[in-house]
Amino acid sequence: MSLKAKLAMGVMTGALGLSLVGGGTYAAFTDTESVSNTFAAGELDIKLKQQDGTTNLGSELFTTNLKNLKPGDSITKTIRVKNAGTLSVNQVFVKADYDDFVDGGANIDGDPDLGGENGPHAFADQIDVKITGKSGHVVYNNTLKHLKDNSSSDITDSTTNGALPAMPSKDTDPVTITLTFNGEADNTYMKDSMNINFHFEATQHAGTNFNDGDDINFLNGSQE
Repeated sequence: MSLKAKLAMGVMTGALGLSLVGGGTYAAFTDTESVSNTFAAGELDIKLKQQDGTTNLGSELFTTNLKNLKPGDSITKTIRVKNAGTLSVNQVFVKADYDDFVDGGANIDGDPDLGGENGPHAFADQIDVKITGKSGHVVYNNTLKHLKDNSSSDITDSTTNGALPAMPSKDTDPVTITLTFNGEADNTYMKDSMNINFHFEATQHAGTNFNDGDDINFLNGSQE
């Protein structure tokens, strides 16, 4: 066989091999059906309201200007915590911190008996905080300093449903906060001042194993 014939045969064999490889990837009859669902997370949200339950509280707890206070003075305010989301709230805790401390200083108006140097934690230790839920259920009763590193117990504990559901209607629970200037505070704290911040922290219920056909929207919104 001539060289030219051998080369031609090699080309034909190679072409046949490619044809067989191509034939191996050919698909038989197929059919595809697809289904899909939107996976959407709910919303856990609370809002602070005035005692009427509808008016927004705003940025300040008390409308009264808390100045010129003396040892033994106290002030009380009742507000309501409202579920403003789509998920039922399991628990609500109250926390606090403080900032912008101003030391009144020593020798006020040149009198060595008035005033004294101290810091924010010492002043916070002279402010008692009492927090109650529904029906006067006490959830915290200690100093502001202690509350900075801790939290109240659940304010929904004393309610009928023990939670803050979003359905069938947006539930609201009352919270009463009382601040008392320690009656035994001495001259050291004269003219001291600071800003007090309260924080309300809501938590969700534990996850649920649902079955197909369950009304997840309502079940997660109405949990108690």
